[in-house]
Amino acid sequence: MDQEILVNQLRTLLEKLGDKRGPVALFMLNTLGPGFEQPWHLIVSTKELDKLSRSEAIKEMTELVREHGDESFWRPLSRVTVLKTQDPFVRFVNASMRVKQDAMETIYDANVAGFELPYALLVRSQNVAVA
Repeated sequence: MDQEILVNQLRTLLEKLGDKRGPVALFMLNTLGPGFEQPWHLIVSTKELDKLSRSEAIKEMTELVREHGDESFWRPLSRVTVLKTQDPFVRFVNASMRVKQDAMETIYDANVAGFELPYALLVRSQNVAVA
């Protein structure tokens, strides 16, 4: 899949997630390296998803991904992780890696809260109000 197409589909998915589950604290695509023929991992966090069990939140995100795009978009998705907004990983990313609205940050070989990120696209990273 072309990177520009992927970026546009990620932004659309982010918008749909925000419409459905409120402000998004973290929205990140993690892969093993540049190039989108590899499996990828979607990491998301919202206050509204915090209210669901882990399995319910993952199921909802998986359904949203499949409803959102065609098979060429969701087929490479090997994993969806939904993290609580107070998770140390989310807090670390939000404190240290800011992304401007409608921008995206490419991350290379980073260690984030003890997790290795060989390559990631950070689409949204923002603190959300504690409810």
